[in-house]
Amino acid sequence: MDCRVHREDGASLAEYALLLVLIAIPVSLAIPALGTAIINIFQQLAAAF
Repeated sequence: MDCRVHREDGASLAEYALLLVLIAIPVSLAIPALGTAIINIFQQLAAAF
């Protein structure tokens, strides 16, 4: 009889990679939109002076 116990306490490298991808995709999509919005704000501020 095999008495070894297999425990899965921590996250594996594949799970960390999946989390990284799921975070990186929305961030990479949001950065151009935020950049455009920030440029527009600065242009409006510059035009006011």
